[in-house]
Amino acid sequence: LAALEDAFQIRRELLGLEHLDTVDTLHNIASVRLNLKQYDLAAKDYYAVLVHRMEFFGQHHISVAATAFQLAWILETFLHQSGQAREFYLFSLHSYQALNLTEEMPRVQRILDCLSHLEEPYSAVGASFQKDTNEGLKF
Repeated sequence: LAALEDAFQIRRELLGLEHLDTVDTLHNIASVRLNLKQYDLAAKDYYAVLVHRMEFFGQHHISVAATAFQLAWILETFLHQSGQAREFYLFSLHSYQALNLTEEMPRVQRILDCLSHLEEPYSAVGASFQKDTNEGLKF
């Protein structure tokens, strides 16, 4: 983790946060933090990756949808924040649907399975999230 954090700092200084390599390194840090059971930190990092990937690729991109799913799964499974998890599951689902992935596709089916386990049924209303650079990340 320390080596990845050092690499992230170097890339951030040389390339900036607006560079895909920097964001990919942050994604790798989030993955390691997840494996180390640092769920709060992993969720915050995945959120930052999601925001930056949306800036690069827009909402309807496979990496954006996958990152939103990963964040939702952490929020639901480890942080027990089902309401916020639902929002990111829906966001991921809508991104995949915009890419013409149907309910038969494994990625979409996994989201639908996760949504079915939450207390409230999901709706077709879109999911949203906020980025506030002055106050940090908000789920």
